[in-house]
Amino acid sequence: MPSVSRSVLLLVLLSGCSDRIEAPVPVARGTVVADSSLTLLPSVLDLPVEYDLGPALVWLESVVPRRMGDVDERLEVPDNSRLSFAYAAERTPFQLTLDGTTATLSAVVTYQGRGWYNPPVLPTISGSCGIDDETPPRAFLSVRTTVTPTSDWRLRGRTRVVELRPLTEEQRDRCTVTLAEVNVTDRVLEAVRGVLTRELLQVDRSLAEFGLQGIVTDVWEFLATPLKLQDSLWLVIDPAAIRFDKVRSEGTVLHSSLGITAYPRVVSGPQPEVVARPVPPMVRVGSAPGLSLLSEAAISWEVLTGILQRELTGDTLDVGGRQLIVSDIAASGLDDGRVAVGLTFTGEARGTIYLVGNPVFDPVELVLTMPDLEFDVTSRNLMVSGLAWLANSQVEEQLRTNLRVALDGVLADGRSLLEGELTRELAPGFHLSTVVDQGQVARVRARPHALLLDLVVGGTSELKLVLVPGRRVGVVP
Repeated sequence: MPSVSRSVLLLVLLSGCSDRIEAPVPVARGTVVADSSLTLLPSVLDLPVEYDLGPALVWLESVVPRRMGDVDERLEVPDNSRLSFAYAAERTPFQLTLDGTTATLSAVVTYQGRGWYNPPVLPTISGSCGIDDETPPRAFLSVRTTVTPTSDWRLRGRTRVVELRPLTEEQRDRCTVTLAEVNVTDRVLEAVRGVLTRELLQVDRSLAEFGLQGIVTDVWEFLATPLKLQDSLWLVIDPAAIRFDKVRSEGTVLHSSLGITAYPRVVSGPQPEVVARPVPPMVRVGSAPGLSLLSEAAISWEVLTGILQRELTGDTLDVGGRQLIVSDIAASGLDDGRVAVGLTFTGEARGTIYLVGNPVFDPVELVLTMPDLEFDVTSRNLMVSGLAWLANSQVEEQLRTNLRVALDGVLADGRSLLEGELTRELAPGFHLSTVVDQGQVARVRARPHALLLDLVVGGTSELKLVLVPGRRVGVVP
């Protein structure tokens, strides 16, 4: 038999015509071909963002003047050259209210006013209000700013005075100086409005220069970098697009929601190399969150062997009226991607033989099968030489039917572990929470170190980001 190796020939000679056979472990028929990549549906990860506007309010306080005017500086009235006035005004600190992307700042303005009227013949007439009064007139000020993010991740602001009026209808909140039928109260409030309007233009210019692009770039780069879950286990989010959804507010905290379109996967081994995409333009389209995550589950051969031993040890195989009792069974992986099953038996014959086959997962019954299971060439040659009745039997067919590894428990445990791994703080202010409610095996592969299952997991995932002004995303303070 030229096709039989010397070791096999020696075993044949030793076994002779006895009822005992000891086959060697199968040898791979080459190396496994590189796996092709699996195509995944995109995931939409919900990214709630919290931003405390408290520091922004401090900035607005510094930009918008608290004091305006000078009671010793006369101002001409444009439509009346005989009339002039002076004023001094001071506002209280702003109170902030939010409604989506619109912020309203309110304050109370107290003011003093003087008026001069130069009649054609008579001497100049003058009057004042609030100069020596302990209760100067008051006005209510309301400033509104609406911020809109643009597609290139900038802020477009529109800030304006929406209301400036006497605080009450009472006489104390009106400047009673009336000269030539011109109310000084109106002139003072118009002057205050003009000063504020000019200053608020700087607010809009500053909003346009706000570092939103830098924040988004930080978030994008953080999401594009493989995140370590544990030793040799990495989460690759692989973001592809950003969708802007909604904005709401609570107190001084602005809450917004971004939808991140990504192709997440969990991989094992050294840190994977990824090619980061550039930050895309913002798309103002809402999209319901949905997770489609690719994860590789490794089931050790020891675990699989234990399952097979519990299922098959003690089983009886009927071989043409002769019986073999399975006393032990073991599974291992070959370099060519096949599974080797070692079967130790007693009964009409004794010994160990090997069968080989390709693993197949049944998605309906959640079991691992090997429909092409057959005797290894070396084991078959030994049986032909010593136990021909065994080689010609229906053992292969019986084992194809009986060898079914139930993986429902393993998969349930795996989904639970994965959900736990994907619920954690990834970096300061960046928390990931995941709910896994479904999963399916997309591919099964045998390797020498383990049986690998490529799982496509479904559910929802939320990345919550709490932005702290002045601190970069993902950087420890």
